[in-house]
Order: sequence, then structure tokens, then C-alpha cells
Amino acid sequence: RDATQAVGKMCIREEPGDTFAISGHKCFGPKGVGALIYRSDVPPAPMIRGGGQELGVRGGTLNVPAIVGFGHAVTLAMEEAPARLAVAVEVRAAFLNELEGLAGLQINDAPRQSPFIASVSFEGIEGSTLVLDADFMGYGISSGPACSSGMTKASPVLLALGLTDELARGTVRVSFGPWNTVEAASGLGKTLRQTVERHRSRRA
Repeated sequence: RDATQAVGKMCIREEPGDTFAISGHKCFGPKGVGALIYRSDVPPAPMIRGGGQELGVRGGTLNVPAIVGFGHAVTLAMEEAPARLAVAVEVRAAFLNELEGLAGLQINDAPRQSPFIASVSFEGIEGSTLVLDADFMGYGISSGPACSSGMTKASPVLLALGLTDELARGTVRVSFGPWNTVEAASGLGKTLRQTVERHRSRRA
């Protein structure tokens, strides 16, 4: 399972699965380092054969500084998890509050919604337009996951969830972290609302 977003946000031990992959940069640690957690009775096949490093799963010289930094980042993430969660809940609510009542708005919440992420869809406007306007105002958001940047088609995940092609193309993804503020989250919500209303009024 891909658990890169889970460190410091949820208890991995409570989730079923044989393997979990986590990445350092997702918990504010170094890039290019991570960990693979797996059940002792189902060891993975070697990825890189050679020396006996990484219990024989991945041979090669270890990047000790990155590993130490990753370990420290994970420690901080676990220690600060309650505080980070409280901030995320507060700033996400402030962001969504500014969009409340906007026509053609859909909030794509899941049954076990993470407060660290908000996926919102707007009728009649491209997500890329919202991203550009938000960037101009100093906010960094995305219209899709980083691993599919450059794609112009609607997200197949959103389509599978039942969104129309128009709504899927008008979706933006906002992430919330421990250094975000209520003021900034509210400002982003206002910016997106103004962008949507401005573009709709031009077509009216």
C-alpha cells in the first residue's frame, strides 16, 4: 500500500495490509529516502541484488544523512500529530466556509476524509484556470496529483467516483499543513470564489 501521506496523520498499524511504503518528503523530511514496512512472513523479492544492505532487499551504499533526517522527521511527525491535526481541521474548515453557498460547487469528501486534503469541484470552469489565478495571488494548489502533472484529461479517479467530465475538469486539490493559518485558508477560499464568479459573469 502507498502510505506516504499517512505518517503522523493516522496509525498505520490499524490498517490491514502486507506492505506499506512511506516517503521522507511527505513528512517534511529529505527527498529521495523512505521506508518499506512489510510482514516478516511475506518478505518482498529483492529490488536490487548485490550486497546485503537493507536485509538483502535493496543492495547498495546507504544514504546515511538522508536516513537520519528521515528518522528525525518521522519522530517529529508522530510527536506533533495531535497539534498538526488540529491545525488542519481548523484551516480546512475556514477554507470551505468561504465557498459555502457557491452555485455549482461540489466537495468531494470520502467516508474517512482526511482533514489535510480538500478536493473541490466547480461547474463551468477549468481547474487549471483556478490554479493560475490562485498562483497569481500567492497560493499553491493543484488541479491533479503531482504524479500526473501535464495531463489534460479529466481524472479517471474522479470519473469513477461519479463526477461528470465537466466537474472532474473543474476540480482542484488543496493540501493543508501545520504552518498554514486560518487567514491564509480563508484568503484562498475567497480567491477561488471570486475567480469562479468572475469567469461565470463574463459568459453570462
